[in-house]
Amino acid sequence: MQWTRKTICGMAPICVLILSAAGLPPAAAANPAHRRIDSALAGGTTARTAWAVKRIAALLQAPGHYAAPYHLQYNWLPKLLRRRDYSAVAALAEVDILHNPGLTENIDAVLADRIRALLAMGKPNAALRNAKSLFDICSLADTKSVLLLVGRCVATVYRGHPNIIHAFISEEIAGGKIPADEHEPIDRCGVLAAVTVNSGAYERKLRALHGNGNWTLLEKGNLLLLADHPRQAVKDFRDMVAMAESAKDFLNDEKHICRAIKAEDGTVGRANAHLLSSVKAAGKFP
Repeated sequence: MQWTRKTICGMAPICVLILSAAGLPPAAAANPAHRRIDSALAGGTTARTAWAVKRIAALLQAPGHYAAPYHLQYNWLPKLLRRRDYSAVAALAEVDILHNPGLTENIDAVLADRIRALLAMGKPNAALRNAKSLFDICSLADTKSVLLLVGRCVATVYRGHPNIIHAFISEEIAGGKIPADEHEPIDRCGVLAAVTVNSGAYERKLRALHGNGNWTLLEKGNLLLLADHPRQAVKDFRDMVAMAESAKDFLNDEKHICRAIKAEDGTVGRANAHLLSSVKAAGKFP
């Protein structure tokens, strides 16, 4: 498949529309492998579920697996969560993220499920580390719902330290105010800054990526955000902006820079200021 800017920018929204309407990935009903997995998960036995989990992991890593991440997001992970198979949810989400780092919306969803699974497994510190990665990579539009999940992790980890919980809330409120200029100093979230993510797997995947095409730059930038290296991610996203061929492309790519600014601050104020300036700049695009 030849990846073009039109393919990259248009694929995810189209898939989301299909999924929202049908609840399943495109052509899922016609895919024998998917039907067998669905049947195994519906069977309910431990052995059949274990087989299904292995098959899902294999599909996510196979060439030409374009529908598998969406089926995982909208079908398999919800089923496994309902079955309280939290270890499988956490493991499959990680496999999906590492093998599909360019699918930003998919990563947002499955990483959130991984965090919920880790909390249910009684692993709040691991959940908080993953929650920081989720905050870093999520879109500005998803930040509100993500902050609720991050706040849940903070409250669980620091249950005996209400001052830290209150500091997190106060810092997010203060940092959410849009400054007059994106370069104006603002309050950053010290609570999130103190969280160290497990970046090893993301950095190993990053070293395996080569090339400077639009899709590869998006993958690299997303992995850098997941690994909590937002300043490095900005460089890849700026390279994407430099290749923009229209105002729409320009604004879509600038939104990635907004995500990196948000990740650097741990709050959304300066990122929103950058978005506003980008909208103005897009209006002047030749």
